[in-house]
Amino acid sequence: MTRTEEEYGGFEKAGWLPMQLPAQNLSGIWIGDGSLIAHNAVSATLNYGLQPGQQYDLQAACIVIGKNVWLSASVTVLQGVTIGDNVVIGAGLW
Repeated sequence: MTRTEEEYGGFEKAGWLPMQLPAQNLSGIWIGDGSLIAHNAVSATLNYGLQPGQQYDLQAACIVIGKNVWLSASVTVLQGVTIGDNVVIGAGLW
């Protein structure tokens, strides 16, 4: 199912975002209501191809972060990832 802008409004509807949010946004980053993003969390909608001969081909895909999600400090979310509702991701903790 494709999420719509009505379901995921964007940065202004998130619960808390750091003052400096590193985000590489070429395809869209949808953040659900009540989501929290800690410092140094990175969202990147762009990456390079992995197959031989495609290393210089840029591949973009949107990121969807569900409602009531907490991304802890130093987490990295890459292109094409969808995070469901009510999820905690703490893999980037020091």
